[in-house]
Amino acid sequence: MENGSVARVDSKISKIDAQLKTANSASSRKAAKAALRRKFQGTAIIGDSITEGLVSYDVLGTDIVIFKRGVGLSGAHSLLNRAKGLHPKIVFLSFGTNDLITYRGHPAPFIKKYKSVINYSRKIMPHTRICINCVLPIKNYAIKRQHSLGAYGAFNTAMKKNVQTGKAYLHRQFFHSERTSEVRCRRRHPSGAGVLSAVAD
Repeated sequence: MENGSVARVDSKISKIDAQLKTANSASSRKAAKAALRRKFQGTAIIGDSITEGLVSYDVLGTDIVIFKRGVGLSGAHSLLNRAKGLHPKIVFLSFGTNDLITYRGHPAPFIKKYKSVINYSRKIMPHTRICINCVLPIKNYAIKRQHSLGAYGAFNTAMKKNVQTGKAYLHRQFFHSERTSEVRCRRRHPSGAGVLSAVAD
């Protein structure tokens, strides 16, 4: 995907973030949530337990979100096959957190596998746009317990450099807060509902 398309994606992300931040009343939050779900009609978001949070916190439904706890790229094909049945126009791939451990923090084999996953998705859904999401930042205490998790920045750099040809690499977090102090983690997962911050035109 060309830089102009990625810029339009980022612009839409910013607009959605602004809408959700101003949704203070219950009715406003309900309207914002409905608007968000409309934005994501015709998309499929595929990933692990972090992606599952979109369903758990009632941000989006299982008609859009396809997840499996603990999944990495080695389990992506089965999720992509499920996504194919939704006939999405856009697929968001959100892998990498579990792969940090699988590949022991080494980006090269991760990128090689990611490319094969992208090629498979293009094979079974040739007319679907593919968007790649970054690996979420991981708390220091989790990294101390499992050092491979500290390579998330290297994985993101490698993805941005090697995986974005003909696609959109969105260097955004699915769950994020404007202030780090607002993010609390259970193990290495965000514990708050967070904000979905990836959208394509």
